[in-house]
This record gives sequence, C-alpha cells and structure tokens, in this order.
Amino acid sequence: MFPKQKVGNVFAVLLAEFLGTGVLTYVVLSMQHSSIGVPYFIAVAAGLALAAATFMFVGRSGAHLNPIVTLGLALTRQVKLAIVPLYWVAQLFGAWVAYELFQYLFSQPVQALYERQAGFDVKVFAAEAVGTLVFTLGWAAALHRAKTSHAFAGYVGVAFAVGVLIATVGSFGLLNPALALGTRAWHIWSGAAWGTYVLGPVAGSVVGFGLYDLFFRNGATGLRMLSLAGATTGGSVRTSTTKKTTAKRTTSRKKR
Repeated sequence: MFPKQKVGNVFAVLLAEFLGTGVLTYVVLSMQHSSIGVPYFIAVAAGLALAAATFMFVGRSGAHLNPIVTLGLALTRQVKLAIVPLYWVAQLFGAWVAYELFQYLFSQPVQALYERQAGFDVKVFAAEAVGTLVFTLGWAAALHRAKTSHAFAGYVGVAFAVGVLIATVGSFGLLNPALALGTRAWHIWSGAAWGTYVLGPVAGSVVGFGLYDLFFRNGATGLRMLSLAGATTGGSVRTSTTKKTTAKRTTSRKKR
C-alpha cells in the first residue's frame, strides 16, 4: 500500500498521522489541565477526539494515530514493516508539536507527568497494558467489521474511551506512547517512565492484535454461525420429510 504511492501521497499520509495525533494530544492536554480533568471526562473527550481525527484521516493514512496500532498491524502482517518507522516519526512529532502549542497558548508552565512517576512501576505497566489490550481488540474488530468510515471512527473512539477508563484505575490512562510523550508522561531523551507508558501499551497491543488475529479475525461471526446451524438443521428436516413423502408416493403407485 504505502511504498507504491507517489511522493505527494506519502507526504499526505504522514501529514495525516501528524495532524491526527496532534489533535488527540492537544485535546487530552486541555482536559488534563481543566477544572473538569477527572478520569471519566478525560476518557470521553479522548474517545471523541480520536473518533473525529479517525474520521478525518482514515481515508488517507488509515488513521493509526498511535505507534502501538502501527506496530500491531505490522506484526499481524496487515501493513509492511518498512512504513512503521515513518508512521512513528510522524505520530511522535505530531504529539510533541501539540504539547509545544498548548504550552504556548496556556501561558503557564505545564508540569511533566513523569516527574510524578519517574521510574518503572508494575501497577502502572499492568494498567496501561490491560487498557491497551481492550482498545486494540476494539480497533482490530472495527477494522474488520465496520462497513463505513463513520462506523469505524465511532467504534475506535468508543474502544479508546473504554480502554482509558480501565487503565485510569492504576495509571494516567494514555494507551499511546505518542500521546504519552505529548502529555509528558515520559521523556524521549532521559528515558523517564518509558518502561510504563511505552512498554505497557506495546505489550497490550501485541497481545490484543495477536488475539484478534488468531481467534476472531477469520470465519463467520457468532450470529452468522447460529443462523447457518439453524438453516442446516431445518434443511435436513425438510429433506428427510421430502424423502419420506416421495417414498410413500412411489409405493402407492406400485400398488396400483
């Protein structure tokens, strides 16, 4: 997909990832530093922002807007490994620019979240991993089940909001290394908190995309299988009844 595109289209793909990740990061930053910056409202706002950004850019770049989504798609052989570093650079840069813009407009120092959680924490790691697992299962399901871009964007937004709510019990609920960089939950140069807000989502993504690809991606859906089973049973009954009726008619004709 990606390598076959012209240079102009490649630029548009990377710009879409840059802008989409930036929009998501800016909205989350705004909610975190507002008077209603509680987990529930942040999760809803993040889900809506992701849904809007996905709808805007899904037709150009696939609207990954998250390094772990790109990684999960690459590991399940749905995108080529060669495009992964380019997507990551666009996503991380978009989140960083969003942080710089927010800090400029906010006109106040923005406290780095990694200062509260500078080192590795098993609970934070687990919370980010579990939340990301739920999100990536929803993302993969939307990719293979959604019929329109509207539906895809909505499903992805809801999955992200649910994943964030699950993760906020033990972490900041970011589920996105680029978003975590933009909200300063980890620092790209010092390595502060990278073991939680980078490795946690990576682990959750690998498991989430892997589970969906292994168990749920192929084959009929549960409802489809039930309907097929019902049709098969009904068909066998009807066939049996038809055979009996035909046999009776044949016997009757022979007697005559």
